[in-house]
Amino acid sequence: MRLPKNISILGVQVIIKEVVNLRDKEGIDIDGQYSPNLLLIEIDSKLQGKEQEHTFLHEYGHALWDILGMANCSIPWQVEELIVDNLGKTLSDNFRLVNRL
Repeated sequence: MRLPKNISILGVQVIIKEVVNLRDKEGIDIDGQYSPNLLLIEIDSKLQGKEQEHTFLHEYGHALWDILGMANCSIPWQVEELIVDNLGKTLSDNFRLVNRL
């Protein structure tokens, strides 16, 4: 899958970047992350195929969660992770993503 440069989530533009050797704030290697302040999804460039697709959908789930305002609902981060991870897996397992941009 070729990742788009940006996507619209409920009318909000979110930038998507592939990053070489993506790391979190602590310097730990990660596959992807969503930054709500920047409206930015970052995906490690080493990912390919289903792994890339699942990671993208997982981070898309975090972006959707944020844009919907779910962060204001006092839901534990573990519940958010469980929801977005399973959403990403079920979508990538059952649907083929096509970039129409």
